[in-house]
This record gives sequence, C-alpha cells and structure tokens, in this order.
Amino acid sequence: MTGWSVKDYDGDGDGDGDELGEDDYCGDETFNVHHDMSAPVSHYFIYTGHNSYLTGNQLSSDCSDVPIIKALLRGVRVIELDMWPNSTKDDIDILHGRCRTLKTPVALINKCLRSIKEHAFSASPYPVVITLEDHLTSDLQAKVAEMVTETFGNMLFTPGPECLKEFPSPESLKKRILISTKPPKEYLEAKSIKEKGSVSQKGNDSAEEEAWGKEVPDLKPKFEADDKGYGRSLWLMQGMFRANGGCGYVKKPEFLLKVGPHNEVFDPRASLLVKQILKLRVYMGEGWHMNFHHTHFDVYSPPDFYTRV
Repeated sequence: MTGWSVKDYDGDGDGDGDELGEDDYCGDETFNVHHDMSAPVSHYFIYTGHNSYLTGNQLSSDCSDVPIIKALLRGVRVIELDMWPNSTKDDIDILHGRCRTLKTPVALINKCLRSIKEHAFSASPYPVVITLEDHLTSDLQAKVAEMVTETFGNMLFTPGPECLKEFPSPESLKKRILISTKPPKEYLEAKSIKEKGSVSQKGNDSAEEEAWGKEVPDLKPKFEADDKGYGRSLWLMQGMFRANGGCGYVKKPEFLLKVGPHNEVFDPRASLLVKQILKLRVYMGEGWHMNFHHTHFDVYSPPDFYTRV
C-alpha cells in the first residue's frame, strides 16, 4: 500500500514550495489497526448502522439483505433489524414499522441472519453487534432466540457474571456476534395499562396492538436519505471510521474516559483554560479525479475539500 509524505524540495525548512510524493510514504500505521484494542468495548466509538436493511429512504424503499452485506463490507459493526410479525402472525419479518404497508419485507433467518453470518468478518475481525428492535409476542421472541442460536452457534457471545463489572474488550470478542435487544416500549406500556385495569383509550386498544405495539407515522414526511450514502454527516462518519485500519472501532480520547476526583466527566460546554496553541498547515492537492468519477460525490460538480480541526 502506498501513501503520502511531504518533501522540503526548496530546502528552506518552512514548508513553502514543498510537495507531496506518493513514493515517499512514511509508514503504514494509519492503514492498520494500531489503537489499543484491549480496553472495555465501551471505550470505543463503534461504526453503527441504522435501519440497515433498507435499500433507500425510510418511506417507500424495499427491505433486503443487500444493504446489510454492503454495510458489513464497509466495516460497519452494528446492524439494526426491526422485527415485526408477518401477515399470518406465525413468523418474523424485517421491515420499517412506520410504513409497513409500503414496503416489501425481508425474512429474518433466510436472508438477514445468514447474510450477517457469512459477511460479518469479511472487512474486520472485531465483534459485530446485532440490534434487534423487538415488536414481537413472547412466542415469536422465543422463535427468534432459537433462530439466532441455530444460525450463529459458537460465534454467539453469551455474557458471564464477570461482564456485570466491566465490558469485555474488542480483542477478546474477535469473530463473535453480540445481540442487543429489549422489549418494545409499546408492548410494555400496553401490558402495564392492562394490568392496572386502565379504562383509557390505550387500554381499549385491540389485543393485537397491545401485543405487537403500534408505531405512529410521522405527520411531517421526511426523506431520510442520509442513512443510505448521502449527506455530509454520513461522509464525515465514514471518513472517521477509516481510522484504525477501518476495523469499525476507534478508541475514544483519554479526556472522554477520565473521571475526576469528584466523579466529574468531560463537559464540552465548559470554558477551559488554553494550555497550548497549535498552528497547522493544511496541504490540499489535485488528483481526486484519478480515483473518482467526476459525478462520484455530486451529480453536478467535483467535491469541495475542506478541513475541520
């Protein structure tokens, strides 16, 4: 792999007139995993997907395992699946609940789980977390547990009592699958109302809605294309997780992890004393068009590069 370094071609040592040389690569640490991976997993930023099964926007796009596979191949380490009962209430579909009638669902085990198992560690050996947004009855929850266990087998991480004190590290969880889920709040609210004998409107909802929950559609339509590859915020996140070898885990800076003598933590809004002033010189260059088509970033124009510190 090649890289870039700066040569002082004019010999004055001030950086003026210097050039970037592709053959002057000064080390490959940036392109490999070089952060300490033995800390608790909570000490890392994790490359996370949202509605990972959608092929496009959240209003009208179909559901598929193809976006899940693409995300894993990019190094994404957290995959989100929204679980709903199928039309006959005897199996599980993956689809976005706000617009269930507009989308074609995708099967949980035949597509999603098997695709995750096949591609989970193609781009990175570090653990994959499957977040299950659960809108199921207890019998379907038991069916999901059986599906997950049968599909992943020994790859599935089962926490022991030692995990109650501290999270395990990404290093110790290599090639492991973690499941993150909780009962749907709609179901818990309906159950609580039923147990208290409430006569409110919620208490009079149908038994089906009490069991499976009901998501209220947004009143103001919103085209959420950012999740599927568009928008500056997503590009910034993708760039951030190119760090540390693109493994999907980036160590948090120490100031976010330290706790003060009175249990105080970092407050980004606090006014702090300036300890040191850094002066930076940013080098921008041509050459992007050699690796990207002229419409890769934008339909109408080449990208405008910028730097944030």
